[in-house]
Parts: sequence; C-alpha cells; structure tokens
Amino acid sequence: MNALKEKAYHLIGNRLFRKPRQLVKRLVEGYIARNNKEIVQFPKEFFDLFKEVQRETEILMSAHQAFIVYCTAKAAKKIPGEMLEVGVYKAGSAKLICEAKGNKNLYLFDTFSGLNDSCELDVQNDGVRFQKGDFTSDYSDVKKLLSKY
Repeated sequence: MNALKEKAYHLIGNRLFRKPRQLVKRLVEGYIARNNKEIVQFPKEFFDLFKEVQRETEILMSAHQAFIVYCTAKAAKKIPGEMLEVGVYKAGSAKLICEAKGNKNLYLFDTFSGLNDSCELDVQNDGVRFQKGDFTSDYSDVKKLLSKY
C-alpha cells in the first residue's frame, strides 16, 4: 500500500492547502485501491477541455486538481445561488468552471497586480517563498479568454 500512497502523493502535487490536499489524496488513493490502477483515467470530455486550457493559457494545477474543480463546478450547478472565484490569475480554472457551471453566473475577483509582500505563512512545502508580484496577470487577456461565456 505504501507504493500506492506514494503514487497518489506524486499525482496530487503540492499546490493545494492542507485539508483539501488530504481529501484529494484520499479520493485518489481510494480510486487506485478500488480499481487496481496507478493512473486515473479522465473522461474524454474533461481531458480535451484541460488540454485546450493548457494550450490557451497558463494553469497552475495538475490535471487531477483541475478535474476536482471541474467536477465540483458541475455538481454545484444543481445548487441554487451564484459561483465565484477569488484569485483568477490567467483564468485557466475559470474556463474549466465556465464549461461546467451550466447557466449559473460566475463572478471573478482579482487585483491582477500579483501578490503583496510575503510573510512566513507563504512558505510552501519545498521551502520556496511566494514573492511580491507573483501571479501578476492582465485583465484584458482574461476577458479575451472568457469572452464566449
């Protein structure tokens, strides 16, 4: 089972916060254990969309993380209310959500000027710190990418 756990940790990456990361790890480990597979097979609909997003813009998540976002948005379209994303960057995840959300409104919030000064809370697992200005993006690029929605 340790080899399967190592595969799951490798597949997930380290870009999620602690509790969501633990949830995703459990989901992937469970899938691997139930299906005796080492690689998660994505539905063609999602995989084609993810590849399209990767060609069009920078997306800061793995395919596995993006699949969780996509499935969550798809499930949430059945719940009354609006959707929002805080921290848009270059709108890769926003495009995934737009494709999955149905007729719901999606509100996007970002300064587009990047991060503020970092502090000790901004240290990642590998010790790299986020820097002031990281994740700066251009509103007009985001608007163009999402123009059909």
